[in-house]
Amino acid sequence: MTVTKAEYINMAEKKSPNSPIAINMMWAFFSGGIICTIGQAIMNLYEMFGLNELEASSATSISLIFLGALFTGLKVYDKLAKRCVRAHSCL
Repeated sequence: MTVTKAEYINMAEKKSPNSPIAINMMWAFFSGGIICTIGQAIMNLYEMFGLNELEASSATSISLIFLGALFTGLKVYDKLAKRCVRAHSCL
């Protein structure tokens, strides 16, 4: 069976669920804001311990990568990421 591009698009639109764009945008905004707030708090903590801005920003990046890997290993990040990715998919 050969399906044209237009037929495929039509079939995909029928099978795809409608996404609540407003709710998804709010989840994307808040999840991104929370991640940025955590990153800023970590950076402020490093600066409070005496690192300069460049060192603190590098340490913050390393810390966020480590936390992402740790939470992935503990299966915590998967649940959070599933919710946040679904929210970001509408953008």
